[in-house]
Amino acid sequence: MYYENNAGFHKIYDNDIFIKYFDSSITYGDFYKYVNGIAAQLASYGDDGSIIAMISENIPQFIMVQHACWKNGMIFTPLSPLDSYEELSRKVKIFKPGCCNN
Repeated sequence: MYYENNAGFHKIYDNDIFIKYFDSSITYGDFYKYVNGIAAQLASYGDDGSIIAMISENIPQFIMVQHACWKNGMIFTPLSPLDSYEELSRKVKIFKPGCCNN
């Protein structure tokens, strides 16, 4: 797998660290395994163009769900756990997501 930066392309390996979160880490390989599993589950909630909302703090699973939505062609809509019930209700009514998870 390759990604592009200012210096050109850089090769990454499945065992390279992708995320460090407190005392644990997730490799690129594990990240994409999780993303593929989440994408398969999300497929039952909609298809290309469907809106998926997620209430979450800033945790690794947040970007896994975001990436899985993009992989399925879905629109990822993050919702803040700091929003009031009224704010969240208003946003959900506007977006009408196929799936809303916390």
